[in-house]
Amino acid sequence: MGIDIGTSGVKAAIFDVDGNLISLARQGYRFHHPNPDWSEINPEEVWHKTVKAIRECVSQSSLQPKQIAALGLSVLGETSMPLDEKGHPVYPAIESIDKRDNAYETYVSWFEERFGAEEIFKRTSYPLSAISPAAKLLWLRDHCPDVFERICKYVTFQDFTVWRLIGAPATDYSMASRSMLFDIKQKVWIDEYIEAMGITQDLFSPAYESSHPVGVLGETVAKELGLPPGMTVVPGAHDHPCEGLGVGVIREGIACDGTGSVEAIFTVLREPITSVEMLRRGQGSQCHVSSDLYLAMGFHITAGNLVRWYRNQLGKWEKEQARNEGKDPYALITEAAQGSPAGAHGLLVLPHWSGAGTGRVVALNPDSRGVILGLSLGHTKADLNRAVFEGITYEARFIIESMESSGIRINELAVTGGGAKSPFWLQLKADIIGKRVIVPQVTEASLLGAAMLAGVGAGIYRSLEDAVAQVCAVKDTFEPDPSVKTTYDQIFAIYRDLYDATISISERLVQFSSS
Repeated sequence: MGIDIGTSGVKAAIFDVDGNLISLARQGYRFHHPNPDWSEINPEEVWHKTVKAIRECVSQSSLQPKQIAALGLSVLGETSMPLDEKGHPVYPAIESIDKRDNAYETYVSWFEERFGAEEIFKRTSYPLSAISPAAKLLWLRDHCPDVFERICKYVTFQDFTVWRLIGAPATDYSMASRSMLFDIKQKVWIDEYIEAMGITQDLFSPAYESSHPVGVLGETVAKELGLPPGMTVVPGAHDHPCEGLGVGVIREGIACDGTGSVEAIFTVLREPITSVEMLRRGQGSQCHVSSDLYLAMGFHITAGNLVRWYRNQLGKWEKEQARNEGKDPYALITEAAQGSPAGAHGLLVLPHWSGAGTGRVVALNPDSRGVILGLSLGHTKADLNRAVFEGITYEARFIIESMESSGIRINELAVTGGGAKSPFWLQLKADIIGKRVIVPQVTEASLLGAAMLAGVGAGIYRSLEDAVAQVCAVKDTFEPDPSVKTTYDQIFAIYRDLYDATISISERLVQFSSS
């Protein structure tokens, strides 16, 4: 069984040993916004929905509970919370994108002055950032002292859930490496950082390899979940490493391109890259699901989010037609886009509707804005449709090339998420990025990865490599069209200049964005 705790809901799935999905259940939960720029989740609500998802998943299957051998987790990143000595939350989980009126920047500055961004990056491969759990913990120390005094453990949804399952908290190396407090090479919590914060190391959970059995289900929680007591539990991993494992990304040369609301691109390394140039681009490394592997990651924020915005704001005709004809509005948009040639008759889109991604200096610049360049009276809606998808894909190529400039080798992409459902977009990725694009058979990669880790922990698979060989299959492959790629290479040279040409104007416009 795999459990995926995400940004808007929890999913539970049961797979057989060959990776075939037996049953799947999902339960949603809400974000809470007590103040502007605050974003919190109620941990008890998440646990309640986790219980419901697991019970529903088991009941949907034709299995007896005792046939389920083990359970692993796939968990969203930096969202974190304080717990008391019994594992009960003493404050809501603070979501990774929570800003608190930019209050965390004070703690980012404190870390930089005390230790230096380059030194932190060298040890953690984590770019100094306000989204880190370390910054959130310091905010609680200074703004909620009554809460801070009651903290026994400071955890993510991984160790919170493990505690509920086995009676003790545990995390894995991949989640620990999202904290900005974990030595990515030595696989230990960094005492100097922790002591300087005025806390002790026992505030954090012990960290293990992702497939390490950390305990078994007790009688009470097993009854609550409808699962067998004594069932093996492994901590699993951060959702991106789980997704990578689920599509077979455990060797160098292949990258996973998770094209959802945010497009995350990550690839396997034998050693973490901690160069100053990677830091300046905002592209760090983290531990992978195996203790001798790492992931280098880059991302841009407005991928699927931009496609959704485009459908809602400029695709209202397609939405109406889709309702009338029982079709998917996205399919109608991409179908029309194919009526425009490569390059969309000279239209170019910078897809920074939510700011820039990684790969540039300054990384993740929130003041960058979306640009549609080259419009003329001769352009059609089909041209604009195509230009939006091309712009998102140019940005993906930019991120990949920035990784490659640091010596990272990427030969092919395994694409997951919404972007893996469109043959048009998949071929576009191959043609623009210039690499083979693989579509995995599985559609629930993070869940499958968590289940594979559980299988390794329970001894069903001899190793991660054995699990990948038995489970991961390719559904389709898209190769670059050399003639089309030549056109896109020429346009990409122009795209590379678009950000630098417009960023100063975007920064001047930001002051008017809230008026």
